[in-house]
Amino acid sequence: MKPMTTRQKVLTLSIAGLLSSCGREDHSSLQSQIYEGSNFAKVWSEVNEGPYREGSLAEYKTSYSKFFEGSVNLLERAVNRTLSTPSDTLPRFQKLLHPIGICFAGTWTITEDNPYTGYFANGSKAVIIMRASEAMGNATTADWRAFGLAGKLYPTTDEQDPRQLKTANFFTVDDLGGTDSQSFLDLPKTNKPASSIHASSLFMIRTLKEIVSVFTAADNEPGVRQLYPIAELGLKPGQKAVTPIGFMLKSENSERTGIDDFRQELQLKHYANGLNFGIYTSDGAHPAPKRLGSIHLTRESLSDGCDHRLHFPHPRNR
Repeated sequence: MKPMTTRQKVLTLSIAGLLSSCGREDHSSLQSQIYEGSNFAKVWSEVNEGPYREGSLAEYKTSYSKFFEGSVNLLERAVNRTLSTPSDTLPRFQKLLHPIGICFAGTWTITEDNPYTGYFANGSKAVIIMRASEAMGNATTADWRAFGLAGKLYPTTDEQDPRQLKTANFFTVDDLGGTDSQSFLDLPKTNKPASSIHASSLFMIRTLKEIVSVFTAADNEPGVRQLYPIAELGLKPGQKAVTPIGFMLKSENSERTGIDDFRQELQLKHYANGLNFGIYTSDGAHPAPKRLGSIHLTRESLSDGCDHRLHFPHPRNR
């Protein structure tokens, strides 16, 4: 196979910018609202709305035609909303990319010394809501799958904390072009993922071109999701943030279920001690990833609310 051209690399990398929240409905009116944060328990209850019945999980396949409604470019509208609307949930909407998934609640814990600030600092603990998803709606091993993990950190250790708290969000993918991996847990998820090219990519070229056009107009370097919201979370006014460049989540579960649909594969009933991911970071001085702590997931939600209410605002690149 010929090496990828620069344009092919850009096409593939641009998928990362839409990891979790691009949808059809117009929520532009929310952009002008002042973000005061959200309440963990309330958001988790909204995530749990409309639990799916056994054997009736949602299906949705991403395609170029679904980016448009008459003369309206739904993808463009969704991208701009995702970059400018900080809300943690939205009225029900259809995600255009990463449309199907499973949500989790758990904890974020940093246990190792490091130079970073905010909730990367040693001793940091937070409650977290996460969503595991697939880029184009490919649930099973019959298709190449690009898996993503997005997270929403709340600066508290109490899930019943009554306060409205401002969150920090992160976004990771294993391979933007998809892989034939048999398990969601096999490959690490990073904020600057690999970009494989395979035969099925040829059928996606029109879709990828549209993603490139929209995302390069909205934000620079769309293939990298920066981490400064986590490094700034909890800082006092005037404190300087120190942020890692690289971010990786690596499964620490040895169990593999062999279940075809990744959403059923990740159900917690298959894992005696919940789902666990190591948190790794790197920077210019230390390019090799270093383990800082872990994420422990203990509750799940296979639901309409997970797929259609939860929103992960994207930080603009700086």
